[in-house]
Amino acid sequence: MPQISRPNRPAKARQGSHATRLTAAIAVAPILAAALGGIGHTQSIPQPSVEKAGSATVKVVNFTADWCGNCQKMNPRLEDAVARFDTGEVAVINLDLTNSQSDDEDERIATFETAITTADANGVSYLWDWYGGLTGLAVLVSGDNGEPISCANSSLSADEIEGRLREALVLTLRAPAGSRKPNGPDCPPPLG
Repeated sequence: MPQISRPNRPAKARQGSHATRLTAAIAVAPILAAALGGIGHTQSIPQPSVEKAGSATVKVVNFTADWCGNCQKMNPRLEDAVARFDTGEVAVINLDLTNSQSDDEDERIATFETAITTADANGVSYLWDWYGGLTGLAVLVSGDNGEPISCANSSLSADEIEGRLREALVLTLRAPAGSRKPNGPDCPPPLG
């Protein structure tokens, strides 16, 4: 996975209010765009409604965008792996950042607003604080408390993603909350 540097944000922006996180996200968008090779093409797409995963045992928080090459590789594999589970076992929450590089400031703000609101609605706002603005990463969390268990990216096959989902499902159902992954999840370190 490519390394993306992002300026340090004050602790208040990492753990602050919804408005503070939105302001921080908008501030780093041009820096992320530059790190990803410049601002790509954008198109006007209607803003999606907030996605809520309900009571799924495992939630997959997918940081995605149409312009993200790694997302184009990972998303079909992720969809294939998730389709192998029964309804209610695994749900995908897409934090779609397609318009985060738009030249239109209102479009960028709406994109970040929707992503942050979606993360908040699903009890995983801390993941936005960790990885907001990054794409090509899916974080597998327990549905009961949002505890991170594993991550997936474009280097994994559908079978490997399925294996991580099965592990997350077993750990969520059988291990005590807070100690489901004693050595921590196999995710990249937080960017913030």
